[in-house]
Amino acid sequence: MSDALFRSKAPGIMNLLMADFGLDVESAAAILGNLGHESGGFQFLQEKQPMVPGSAGGYGWAQWTGPRRREYEAYCQRNGFDPASDTANYKFLFVELSGSERAAIPAVKNAMGLEAKVQAFEAAFERAGIKHYEGRNEWARKALDAYRANPGGTIDVRDVGGAIQILPPISNEGPAAGSGNLFGGLADKIQSHKEDARKLILSQIGMFNAFYSDDPIVVQQKAPPTAPATTPVAQRTGVQLGIGGFIASLAAMASGHLGTPLGMGEAPSMWGNLAPLISLGVSAVSATGGGWAGLIGPVLEMVGGLASKAKK
Repeated sequence: MSDALFRSKAPGIMNLLMADFGLDVESAAAILGNLGHESGGFQFLQEKQPMVPGSAGGYGWAQWTGPRRREYEAYCQRNGFDPASDTANYKFLFVELSGSERAAIPAVKNAMGLEAKVQAFEAAFERAGIKHYEGRNEWARKALDAYRANPGGTIDVRDVGGAIQILPPISNEGPAAGSGNLFGGLADKIQSHKEDARKLILSQIGMFNAFYSDDPIVVQQKAPPTAPATTPVAQRTGVQLGIGGFIASLAAMASGHLGTPLGMGEAPSMWGNLAPLISLGVSAVSATGGGWAGLIGPVLEMVGGLASKAKK
C-alpha cells in the first residue's frame, strides 16, 4: 500500500491540529497515526468490510460509524460540504475535538511518548473494537517522519467560496467553529450540550447504582451512615430529666430514708450504698448528653431505699 498520499497530507493536518489545540508534534503525529490506520492513509474513506454486516460502516478520516457517521453526513449536508473532502473531514474532526470528544485532547497531551499518545487517542476518540496498535504506531511514525521532512506542509481546506481557512478555536460567545452559518453553529452547540447532558446523567446513574449495589467491592466505597442529629426538643427534655434525677438523688441522700452511700444513714443495704452513687452519675451524663437516661436515677434511688427498709 502506498503511503505517498498520507505523507503529503500529514504535515498540513498536524500544523492545523497544533495551531487549533496547542498540541506538540508527537501528539499531533499520534492523532495522524490513528487517522492513517483507520483510512488506509486517507485512501479508503468508506469502510471496506463493516464489522456489522449490512450496515453502512465507517466513513471519513476517522471512520465515523453509526450515530457519529450520521452526524457527520448531516453536518456536511447542512454546510454544503463534500463528505470526501479534506475540508469536511478536518472541520468535523475539529468540531468533535472541541465538543463531544474534547476529552481526547488532554488524554493525548498527558500521555508520555509517541506510542502512549497513540493509545491514549485511540481509547478516548476512536474506541475501536479491535485496536491494532502496531498499525496505528506505524502510521504515527510515518506522520512524524513526513513532518520532519516538510514541517511547513499545508493542506487545502477550502470553503465553498474558495478561500483557504485556518480554523480558530471555538469561542464561547460565537457559533461553533467549522460551521458554515449561524444556525449550523447553534445546532453544533446544541448537539454538544445534549452529549454533555447525556454523559452527566449516565455518570449520576452509575454513582446511584454503585451506592446501592450489593457488590462487596462496591460496598466498601459507600459512605458510612451518619447518626441522626439530636433535635433541640429531645436534648432539652433529656437535660430536664437529668437535672430532676440529680436533685432527687441529693434529696434522698439528705433525708437518710432511702439509703445513703458509704454507710451513712440507718443501716443501708448494698443497694442503698450503690444506688445514690449510680444515680448521681447517670443523672449527670443525662443532663449533658440528652435523652431519657435521667429517669434511671430516681428509679435506682427507689430500689435502694426499698432494699434498705427491707433489711431493717
